[in-house]
Amino acid sequence: MGWSARNGDRLRISAPQRPISHVALAVEVADTTLRHDALRKRDLYARAGVPEYWVLDLNGRRLIVHRQLDAERGEYASIQSYAEAEAGSLNSPAGHTIAVSSLLP
Repeated sequence: MGWSARNGDRLRISAPQRPISHVALAVEVADTTLRHDALRKRDLYARAGVPEYWVLDLNGRRLIVHRQLDAERGEYASIQSYAEAEAGSLNSPAGHTIAVSSLLP
């Protein structure tokens, strides 16, 4: 996705300039934009075919992980929330985890 400068209170969203088939993970950091990131951008990333999407919720001190992309429907089948004291698993063959607290300021 291409995100341009704010136009009033709205972000202008443009089509990707390059194919995004090589994108394995998209991450958004949400302070005041949680609703937009958790809903609108989630849907855009899913329709674009991004297999995994994370939202780091700074105010809620949690990580929201969207996985199991249903490409036909353009939506994620799995949405998990990890609290600050938890570790989220990375979608990798080695099964690595990352502490949510290490991502938060």
